[in-house]
Amino acid sequence: MSKLTTQYIDDHINGVHNFDSFGRAIAELCLRAAMNKAGDPKTATKGDTMSLTAEVNVSAIKPQGCVGVEICVPFAGCSRVHVNVG
Repeated sequence: MSKLTTQYIDDHINGVHNFDSFGRAIAELCLRAAMNKAGDPKTATKGDTMSLTAEVNVSAIKPQGCVGVEICVPFAGCSRVHVNVG
């Protein structure tokens, strides 16, 4: 397994193929969580704002040579994205 060094991460930042698709994945995960949370009588909000807490995990993935980004939000689960170099 590769070490998650600053150089390894920087190589992958420069090779991200589509920031828009990554942003849509995050937005969809948050909206799904808000929808599920609003549908649960124990967690539904009466106001116009809902707070969500997310956990983000970043890992080096070998032998694929990519970085894995996993975002987990209660009520929606996790979304995983692999960022490739090149």
